[in-house]
Amino acid sequence: MKKYHNFETLDELFPSPESIEDKRESYGKTFLRKPRLSHYRIIKSGNVYEVYYSQRAIGYNLSSANKRGSGRSHKKNVHANSIRRARNNVARIINSNVWQYLDEGKKVYIPQFITLTFREMITDISVANSYYNKFIKRLNYQLNIKDKENIQYINVIEFQKNGRVHFHSIFFNLFLLENERKDRWLANIWLHGFIEVEPLQKSKNIAGYLTKYLTKDTVDERLLTQKKYYCSRGVIRPTVINDEEQALAIVDMLKNYPCEYEIEHTLPNGNVIKYMTYVIEENKKPNN
Repeated sequence: MKKYHNFETLDELFPSPESIEDKRESYGKTFLRKPRLSHYRIIKSGNVYEVYYSQRAIGYNLSSANKRGSGRSHKKNVHANSIRRARNNVARIINSNVWQYLDEGKKVYIPQFITLTFREMITDISVANSYYNKFIKRLNYQLNIKDKENIQYINVIEFQKNGRVHFHSIFFNLFLLENERKDRWLANIWLHGFIEVEPLQKSKNIAGYLTKYLTKDTVDERLLTQKKYYCSRGVIRPTVINDEEQALAIVDMLKNYPCEYEIEHTLPNGNVIKYMTYVIEENKKPNN
């Protein structure tokens, strides 16, 4: 860990969002090179740190032949795994973006949970998504913002009991209207039905607002081959660390903080996987 022994905070061990974006623009590929073998995978989403430890080193940068599995999984397992991945991805994107955007007065935007419903009987996903995308374009036009300053959001699709589509979104940098005009103003931009707006608070589990709609029992069959969520292009993405030396430095520092959640399980091949979650105040130094 000689390369990382001088770092005093966790944030120093992770690349800044600006450097990540620069590398994305420069190389057009993943911003962190994966090692060939590693026991660790660490994911930073805002102030949430997830640590995966594998007793046996996991291989990266392998050939496609080595990556290929021995057989296809059962469709039911594929569906359950897809839902689990979607839930994890949605939670990480939300945690990475809430309270991260400043308005012109340098005040932090309050995230807003918005539900959009259709007045008509819209059941086709592609049609519903088209209407939603046009809504976002009209919203950006109304706010007169462009490029990287566009409205940043994440959106999950859900179906009512009668099969009608509706959307649940979290907007990360939409200005807050303090009275009932906010619903009416957004509904006039939406054009297709009704809108409900709820400002969110830091004390609440914001990721839970959307992930609760992604369960293997409630997701409509129409979503089996479709994206279960999507977000704006400019959202902040979670940072993934696979480098063994860097991961060890992070784990060593995390030991000074309380672990929020910990679980260990053994895979059918005998490999033991340990998972730990830490929620840490930003820029806070560990206790010695």
